[in-house]
Amino acid sequence: MSPVIAERRLKQFQQKFGEAMVEFATHAALPVVLNSELVHLLRLNFFYPYKSISYFTEAEFLLSSFCREIGEDLYEMIKLLSLDDNGNILAPSYLKTV
Repeated sequence: MSPVIAERRLKQFQQKFGEAMVEFATHAALPVVLNSELVHLLRLNFFYPYKSISYFTEAEFLLSSFCREIGEDLYEMIKLLSLDDNGNILAPSYLKTV
C-alpha cells in the first residue's frame, strides 16, 4: 500500500473513531495476529483508565477496515507500513514512532 493511501485510510479511521482509537490501533499493530482476548488485554493494560476507550471499542476495532478476519476469533491488521529499496519505512510519521 502506498504511503498516500495509508495516510488517507488512517485519517478516515481517525475521523470515524477518534485519536484514542488510532493510538489503540498502533499498539494492536505490533503483534502478527490478534484475537479478542489480546485486544481486550491491550485496552486494559495500556488505556484503561487513562484514556476514555470503552469496551465497545474492542469490537469496533476488530470489525473496522483496519482488521481482516483470518479464522475464528483470529484477525490480522492490514499492512500500512512498507519499506522502500533502502529499507526506510514508508508510512505516516506518527506510525513510525511506535
